[in-house]
Amino acid sequence: MFICHPLFAPRMLTRTALDAFEISVYSFDQRADNKITYQPYSKFQANGVTLDPSATSGNGITLTTSADYWVADHVGTTVSYGESEILITGYTSATVVTGDVVDELKIRLSVLNPLRTADGSNLVEVTHLNHGLNVGDAITIEGASATGGINTAQLNVTDQVREIIDENTYTYQAGGTANDSEDGGGNVKVVSHAPTRRLGRAVLVWCSGLSCCCYIP
Repeated sequence: MFICHPLFAPRMLTRTALDAFEISVYSFDQRADNKITYQPYSKFQANGVTLDPSATSGNGITLTTSADYWVADHVGTTVSYGESEILITGYTSATVVTGDVVDELKIRLSVLNPLRTADGSNLVEVTHLNHGLNVGDAITIEGASATGGINTAQLNVTDQVREIIDENTYTYQAGGTANDSEDGGGNVKVVSHAPTRRLGRAVLVWCSGLSCCCYIP
């Protein structure tokens, strides 16, 4: 039997003998390199609370929230930053913990060809849904293909957010100037440890009889 509740990870109740039962935390499958666990995440922070990691990779990085959030029991749990996971290893205060980045903090943009160039400009517009970024936040663009006359090396750069157009769009400065106005870039990833309100995926868990389901919007 699977036991689900919003306040704890799913448990599995197993009958091991005629009169004996065992309860354990359900183990979700992992990616082949063990850097991604295929498990749902719930949003527990209040609206507007942001998570600010001190680096995009490494062990012992600092995770700072914009309001009280952490408790000592978070040590040993995993939080989601975008599509990446961070294992909490130490508690400092209600707003500061330390953690180990399981994989580099990056997000694969859900929009195909999310880069837009403008003829004669080196500013590239990025479609990044619900990005939560601010002007000046450091970002690294990866995996972009040549667009608008700007080659791959000039598109895949480390820069900063230059302008926030709206909640789904911002600009950065490429290493070259476009000679055409075009949408492109292919499948693009953004590496950043900027403060974000996107701490994971919202999950609704429900059970009916002996079956349980997870809905991930």
